[in-house]
Amino acid sequence: MVVRIFTVYPLYKLRPYMRKLFFFLCTHVPKQRAKFTRIMESCQKKQKLETPTELSDMPDDLIFKIFSFLPFFKEDLATRFISEYGKGLWNPDPNAIFDDESLDMTCMSFVYGSLMSKDAQILDSLHLKLRKYYIASDINFLVQLGVNRSMRELRIDFFGKTLELPCCLSTCTTLKVLVLDHLNIMSVPGWFRLPSVETLQLSSVTGGSNYVPSLIRLCSVHERLVVDQNRNKDLVNINVPTLRSLSIDNKRRGHVPLGSFWINVPSLMFLNIKDTFQTIFESMPAMIKANIEVAHDQSQSVKFIESLTSTRHLCLCSPTSEVKTFLLQ
Repeated sequence: MVVRIFTVYPLYKLRPYMRKLFFFLCTHVPKQRAKFTRIMESCQKKQKLETPTELSDMPDDLIFKIFSFLPFFKEDLATRFISEYGKGLWNPDPNAIFDDESLDMTCMSFVYGSLMSKDAQILDSLHLKLRKYYIASDINFLVQLGVNRSMRELRIDFFGKTLELPCCLSTCTTLKVLVLDHLNIMSVPGWFRLPSVETLQLSSVTGGSNYVPSLIRLCSVHERLVVDQNRNKDLVNINVPTLRSLSIDNKRRGHVPLGSFWINVPSLMFLNIKDTFQTIFESMPAMIKANIEVAHDQSQSVKFIESLTSTRHLCLCSPTSEVKTFLLQ
């Protein structure tokens, strides 16, 4: 099917950027392949133009048709964007937010602009707020736009739905921070990797008992982990030899039952934890600073404090008398 499309604009005449664009369209909108081919053939017959090398070099009607095949298409916004882009009025935002509740010009400018310009500004952060249900390719489409612009931070709010991790993240070597918020992860493919992620933040994320270890194993240079509520009701194993900073907020909010953690991070230097339930710690000889708020008596309290013998700065809030006695000795 890809060969068929390139009978209109020969593959060898196109720059790598355009080859990627056409392949992307064929991959993500398979139902529109035949229609897309007919439109391109029609445009070539009507206008004898030099073979375009960029999407922005194509005629406006062809650009509009291409946009119409994409997810989240809105006719009025596409027309307005093409007009503004042609007048040089589009300025890329380094901190993009895509909120499907509004789908306004700001959201769609990120989508259309990222496709139109191969030299778009590097993306410092991309925040996806996705309340509706989408197939995996639609989400991968949005994330791929960020990958193409060398994004450094990605946040996905999925409002309680199940997320299939975007496969394009496995090829992103610029992503440093990944934040997953209010979603469910059923499984993590064995081939999936996060090659450059240094900070992983999980906020109200649910899944199997091994979802946290599975995500941690994806990070080759993992140094910072943030976990906001363990809603799995199970003991979550955090075993990361390279981890330097760990922040856990596991205090009960309302009547939502929470699970606990088993933490084995020998290289940990900075710890910030608020916990309602029992957390088990192994030795942390490299600890420099710890902020600990324990809102419930723990049978492992003394053992926990013993694991902090190398700590230089310790802030502790606990109702457990055993801990207070131990500290005073």
